[in-house]
Amino acid sequence: MPRAASALLMLFAASLCAAPVPWIEPVPLDVHSSERGGRVEGDIDGRLEYPFDGLRAVFADPAVWCGIVALHLNVKACVHVRRGSTTWLRVYTGKKDFQRPEDAVVAEYAFAAREAAGRRLTVVLTADDGPYGTHDHRIELVLEPAANPAYTHLTLRYRYRVSFLARASLQVYLETVARGKIGFTVTGEDARGEPEYVKGLRGLIERNAVRYYLAIVAWLDGTSQPPPRAVLWRAARWYDLTERYARQLHELDRNAYLANKRRELAAQAELQAQVIGP
Repeated sequence: MPRAASALLMLFAASLCAAPVPWIEPVPLDVHSSERGGRVEGDIDGRLEYPFDGLRAVFADPAVWCGIVALHLNVKACVHVRRGSTTWLRVYTGKKDFQRPEDAVVAEYAFAAREAAGRRLTVVLTADDGPYGTHDHRIELVLEPAANPAYTHLTLRYRYRVSFLARASLQVYLETVARGKIGFTVTGEDARGEPEYVKGLRGLIERNAVRYYLAIVAWLDGTSQPPPRAVLWRAARWYDLTERYARQLHELDRNAYLANKRRELAAQAELQAQVIGP
């Protein structure tokens, strides 16, 4: 085994002893979505409880982004590669249960980060083709200093286009497996005066946008942990954050999710080591 792969796997193995994450207060966020002409978009405005200056270099690092997106339960692995002048994130997407990367759907996202006068950081991930017949994927993160210098304002935009065939397949999914799944936008009230929430494609993209937002929070919170412990700690943190929105985001019990991520993150370390080489 190459030395880089061995070191990564040893680091990962040490993280498996991560303890459960303490009780967490809800994360402040504002969620919006739209669906027009085959394009679905979800937007989040939120806050990170970290100063802006400390985040600029962090989010300009593609390795950090692979660590973030890999927390999503449907992401089986993520590796970053450099080809020519462009950095790419190779994201492996699959079912919510454990899946080897080679059995997942692969999409490559071009990675770009730019800073404006030290007062705004914009990170953009774009892919011509995404999983399950979707295309024109764009994930955009904008970070700016908040009025309180201890915080950073975050805007996260996630959008893609859905072809006619993909829409038909997604509609079957939404009417069967995801029947009853809801998003975060309130669309009205039921007969009892309880809020009714958006469903369908808008509900789907809202759920995934919030999952990625919470992955950002979990990754940052993991910087307080020793590196060997941080890998699985972040996964546990992400799960506990999502359970604060269990009505929208619950899919697996905690032990099942963490067992899956132990194996998937180990596979990710192996893939990244192969890219880096000995």
